[in-house]
Amino acid sequence: RANMKYRIGEVAELFGLTKGGVRYLEEKGVIRSRRDARNGYRYYDREQITDIKQLRSYQAMGFSLDESMDLMQSDPDRVLSCIECKERSLLDQIRHTRRMIAALKKQRDRIAAAHSAGDVWTVSPRPALFRISVWEDLIRQGVLPEWADPETVRARKEAEAAFISCMPEVTLSLLVRRTKSGYVVARGSCVEQEDARRLNMPLNSQVDEYPACESCYWSVIQSRMSDREGLAALFHQVERMEGRGERLIGDIIGRLLLRRRDADDCIVFHEFWIPFQRA
Repeated sequence: RANMKYRIGEVAELFGLTKGGVRYLEEKGVIRSRRDARNGYRYYDREQITDIKQLRSYQAMGFSLDESMDLMQSDPDRVLSCIECKERSLLDQIRHTRRMIAALKKQRDRIAAAHSAGDVWTVSPRPALFRISVWEDLIRQGVLPEWADPETVRARKEAEAAFISCMPEVTLSLLVRRTKSGYVVARGSCVEQEDARRLNMPLNSQVDEYPACESCYWSVIQSRMSDREGLAALFHQVERMEGRGERLIGDIIGRLLLRRRDADDCIVFHEFWIPFQRA
């Protein structure tokens, strides 16, 4: 047929649409069918096929169906503005995807290293970290008073929001601090200082800074969130360390590797760094 005519089923098959999808385009005014006077069937001609091709071209560049339909009725200035906006959006998506890939690789390497290490303690450096603790844990154990002034509360909330906004580089963390009366254990979040600076992460007085430490014992410990005794292996390592004349010289920091729900509790795997100094 010299003058190509397409029935609705043919148009649908050509573009991978349903007949309902073709009718939707017609309802929106993107295409218009004509009636064949000889047989009474409605059909779409070459002009309608070209319009759908243009629509699909915009969609292939990342525009939604509604955005694509709008572009087909826009002047050149608006089309140019929309294309530039879409380009910026796609570049942002690329940057975000690269961040996610880097975070996945880093987490994969951490879990692989932990899996091969088992429960053996080795000397390994701790990266420089920024960390924030869960306030409720510190208050409950008497580290912080129950009351805080409004300015401190505001700063605390801002710090927590900053940590949340920088996930996935930010990971859950555990603080173990020895005091005269025993150990304080506090949940929280941590981020490597290199990542925080790259992300321009806002920091304030509520964030604790931990410089890189070359002399640390490192291992992975499995425990239950509700069972502090699960950290016994950590405390035993400190005892063994001090029995050799080595000295604990700061907070013990744990970084979460895995967290698995088990009935009404959670089984967690943390990598821990115990900073020490030889006699």
